[in-house]
Amino acid sequence: MTKTKVILLVCFIAALAAGVAAGMAFSRFSDPPRPRRDPLGLSLEQREQMRQIWSSVESTSRTPHRERMDGLRKEREDAIRALLTDEQKAQYEAILKTHDQKMDDLAAERKKAIDDAVNRTKEILNEEQRAKYDEMLNKRAGWNRHGRPNKGAPEPDGPKPPHSGDRPPMGDRDP
Repeated sequence: MTKTKVILLVCFIAALAAGVAAGMAFSRFSDPPRPRRDPLGLSLEQREQMRQIWSSVESTSRTPHRERMDGLRKEREDAIRALLTDEQKAQYEAILKTHDQKMDDLAAERKKAIDDAVNRTKEILNEEQRAKYDEMLNKRAGWNRHGRPNKGAPEPDGPKPPHSGDRPPMGDRDP
């Protein structure tokens, strides 16, 4: 084998080794995209079927279900009030009023903690990150965790937040 062939062979092997090393290094830093929250390891077909199953539940249940639940709560409250004397009704209303005030105080405490956390978060962000964070916050503004407008607030313009439940906010009662 001539000196030139040996040099070419060594260069070829070195280039091949460099390519393999670079590929291994790159694969460490770039994981393939994973499906979001898929503990079941569903196939694409199964995910689509699952989406169809649950989207039908989502679309048919929210408003009618909430209205039925509100009606049942009112029915329960009316039945309880019918059992009570006027004096007991006054005591019951006082208990509800005290409970609602305690729940409002607790909600205010939670809101303060969240507002403090938002402000501390903004302090660690750069301008671009802060602008994106503010945009995220504005999209969710006005919605409570149940997917309803915050108590006393007008209906927000943005989309409802994810994970909206069917339970009414605490303290919302029919008289």
